[in-house]
Amino acid sequence: MKLKLSHIKQSIRESLKVLAKTGSIVHSLNLYRYTKQTILLGAIALFVATHLLLSFVTLRLDLSKGAAYTLSKSSKQILRQLELPTIITLYTSNNLPPRVTPIVRDVIDLLREYDRASGKIQFTEVSFNPTEQPELVQKLAQIGIVGIPVREQDQNEVSLTQVYFGVTLTIGEEERPVSEPFDIENLEYNISSSLYTFTNTKIPTIGIIGTEEGLNPQLDQMGIFKQIAGSQFVTEIIPMPKSEFEELDEVAEPFIIPSNIDTLIIVDTAENIFSPEVIEGIKVYLQTGSALVFVNGVSIDDSLQTGPGDEDLISLISTYGITVENNLVLSPRSEFVNVGSGGFSLFLPYPFWAWTPDVNTETNYTGGISRITFPWGSALTLSESENVRYLAQSSPDSWVESGALNLNPQSIVDPRDEDINTYILAAESDISESGKLAVIGSSRFIQNNFLSRESQNIEFVLNLLNNYASDGALSGIRRRAVTIYPLPQFSDDIEQVYKYATILLMPLIFGVYGGVRLWKRNKTS
Repeated sequence: MKLKLSHIKQSIRESLKVLAKTGSIVHSLNLYRYTKQTILLGAIALFVATHLLLSFVTLRLDLSKGAAYTLSKSSKQILRQLELPTIITLYTSNNLPPRVTPIVRDVIDLLREYDRASGKIQFTEVSFNPTEQPELVQKLAQIGIVGIPVREQDQNEVSLTQVYFGVTLTIGEEERPVSEPFDIENLEYNISSSLYTFTNTKIPTIGIIGTEEGLNPQLDQMGIFKQIAGSQFVTEIIPMPKSEFEELDEVAEPFIIPSNIDTLIIVDTAENIFSPEVIEGIKVYLQTGSALVFVNGVSIDDSLQTGPGDEDLISLISTYGITVENNLVLSPRSEFVNVGSGGFSLFLPYPFWAWTPDVNTETNYTGGISRITFPWGSALTLSESENVRYLAQSSPDSWVESGALNLNPQSIVDPRDEDINTYILAAESDISESGKLAVIGSSRFIQNNFLSRESQNIEFVLNLLNNYASDGALSGIRRRAVTIYPLPQFSDDIEQVYKYATILLMPLIFGVYGGVRLWKRNKTS
């Protein structure tokens, strides 16, 4: 009974202290002069006023990987260089299906970011009825924005509706469309590249050696890359002279890279032979220019027959501190290939098509890059010069194979523990005061049939080209979504520790908490 009385006395003392504090607040603010209704109305008015004042303050916190939902430094730099007022207009028809609403909201948020980032940008939104405003529909068609057929299915019928959704840039009297407005992940890149090409009279020219201009664009193995790069570059195929075996009776002429080429792309394939004249022409160009080389230490033709890489090209690259090894890198982090037949599909991981998230974040080329794939990639060895640096390397559990290679995915032998290592797959060398040479150890890095939906090979190459040809104007522009967040690699023992810790940790925490509560209750009673 004495214990209970002591508890009651303690509770009374605490209540008196709270009342005393409350009374002091009331007296200090002179609230005793007002009724409860007045105090309540005053609190509501203060809340509304605070809300209105804070509505003019913009506060955003982007916690996504690489700040994917914030305008990149390159975009802001382009906006700072704008000299004339620019209007960004979003055209939307009022018959857009509900499933498009989230995309429209994301596009508006992005365009408002441009509006807030520069005083030269003005964002306007135009919503219209296509059937009641045919003049506007005709105007949009002249700009390049046409109706998109959308299939709508009700309970009893299926209809096809023309909807309109487009973004344009207007500087002075000229209005241009922005490509792929529905592609919200790459819309910042498309807008910034359009602004860059809109405000720059000279468009950089990219020369490509090692591939031919096909008569059918759909059969062009670099067609996707050319289409995307065409929004900001002019691509020009530089044909190589015939091999010495085809012109025995002709005198070889000097091979000269045209002077209008801002950056050179060199693609080494099993069908190409880089003659001494071509090597000499590339060497002369690299005295003042920059180049990007896709090369393999092991040559692989379309029938998967292997052979040595182009010795002359590899020898030229080695003079700049980068050695292309005669091997292929394998990794458990790999793309899937279909090994089925006869209408039966069986997808297996193919270690020869290794992907990696390990890119050099200290360079300007890796903004927004979270994963790139190296189909049949060869390892690179770098000199100890400070002018040479790695750009991407394989995961720590990779290994290499050389000599007689079997590329069959069902015949790959597991590596020995001592063969497991990390291997450099892309590197860069400073070859002159303003020139750079980037080497990617895979000749199929940006070919159509080897592009993965999850990897960002083309974005990585465009970042390099933007630095080399456009002085870095568009490098580092990130995707507006983080689709890949690879888990770190652990050994089997560490994985088991994490597994059982995940299973047992929460029950253990609740058990300890319950035990402490029970101990305190028993102690008090």
